[in-house]
Amino acid sequence: MKITVITASKEEIRFALSESVSRRRLSVAMFSPALLEEAPLCSLSVTAEGDFFTVSRRIAGRDGAYLCYTVADETGDLEGARYVSDMGEARYSYSYPAADSKKGLQVTDTEDALALGIRHAALNVNLGDFMMEYPEGANTIYFRFDGEDYYIRKSIAEHTDGCIRPLSDAGVTVNLILLNAPAWLTQVSERFWKKIAHPTYEEEGNIALFDVMTEEGCRYYRAFVAFLAQRYTREDAQFGRAVGMIIGNEVNSQWIWANAGDVPFGDYAAQYTSALRIAWQTASAVYAHIRVYASLDHFWAGKMDPASPTRFYSGRDLLAAVSHCCELEGNFPWHVAHHPYPQDLFRADFWHDDTAPHSPDACRVTFQNLDVLRDFLALPEMQYRGESRHIILSEQGFHSGTTPTGEALQAEAFRRAWKIVQEMPQIDSFIYHAHRDNPDEGGLLLGLRRLDGSEKPIYGVFKEM
Repeated sequence: MKITVITASKEEIRFALSESVSRRRLSVAMFSPALLEEAPLCSLSVTAEGDFFTVSRRIAGRDGAYLCYTVADETGDLEGARYVSDMGEARYSYSYPAADSKKGLQVTDTEDALALGIRHAALNVNLGDFMMEYPEGANTIYFRFDGEDYYIRKSIAEHTDGCIRPLSDAGVTVNLILLNAPAWLTQVSERFWKKIAHPTYEEEGNIALFDVMTEEGCRYYRAFVAFLAQRYTREDAQFGRAVGMIIGNEVNSQWIWANAGDVPFGDYAAQYTSALRIAWQTASAVYAHIRVYASLDHFWAGKMDPASPTRFYSGRDLLAAVSHCCELEGNFPWHVAHHPYPQDLFRADFWHDDTAPHSPDACRVTFQNLDVLRDFLALPEMQYRGESRHIILSEQGFHSGTTPTGEALQAEAFRRAWKIVQEMPQIDSFIYHAHRDNPDEGGLLLGLRRLDGSEKPIYGVFKEM
């Protein structure tokens, strides 16, 4: 006998059993979802009759929909689901917005982006920008979640409203990229950073993985997701609408972009699965059709630094490991946000990428071999309820250099990439990076516009597509 699925309803948590039983005594233990919290919050003895049993949703002062469970009978622990994977009735259940184009952009100028005809956008939001340890007077939004009070920086929320609402009002599908950096729009205080950073974060990393390890960090992360979901998935779209959340950035190269320190691959996969699950559980309780995405760079079977196996992982292996964790602990609908940059970020001609063959063992997945990612997610063991997970291309661009030849090649690369994406119905969007050249991107000149704001040849190609 095993637990097949755990479901939340308004008042109860329902455990489905793989077989019918008659008055079977079971012991149920509830734990914090924080992976380092090993002591149970409480334990209950229940009598199962038939092929399910229930416990109250309010447990030990907590919402049981977000807890981890173990179930045992006289023979020992039962296998199967440990987390809720059906959140029941959500606050909002309107249809996921249908876009009439795959064209997207990481926007810096909203008016220009809308003139270009974009239908998708991705915007960065950082936990330490939104949340504060203590209130800041009039600059505070008081937010209560799961029995605790949190403090949201009003100026950041209103700034984000101003980024999202003009786009969503114009019919653009907005995805939020959830980050946990010590400095983004604001500098996070050292004291507060210790509460929200991953406990084994190393400062060499630009961004930390969310703290899914400790009770305090985990609660801040859940509250951050809950605030975003409650503000930006409202039916009336009062503050603008965002219907997707990308969890972290390029997490297979975690040492740089989602740092959890030196950590074995299997441990990191379990931690990232937890980050995905917490985001999905929290957001889908608000909006039923929210899409939560795992973020990958272009390394597939290969790694950015094969000599550092506790810092850099294969994107393919990470997706497989996440899928395996979900199969064991309770499956849920996560999706993939891929970044198919050319193999050499300073060369736009991806059609010459010799490390991106049409092979499941390709070192990289770039625009040349996107079919490798598509086919992998179509494998039965990678699907969710018999369907492939969604794919968005949430960040990728082509370097132009400063010469007319380089800028012409950039435009041609976009034209070719657009054609490839158009021929793959499994890819929902192509969100180009960047809108304008950025001097802080290590010499890369990826923009549709130059630093002075003038248009490159790619600008016209992008507009016409």
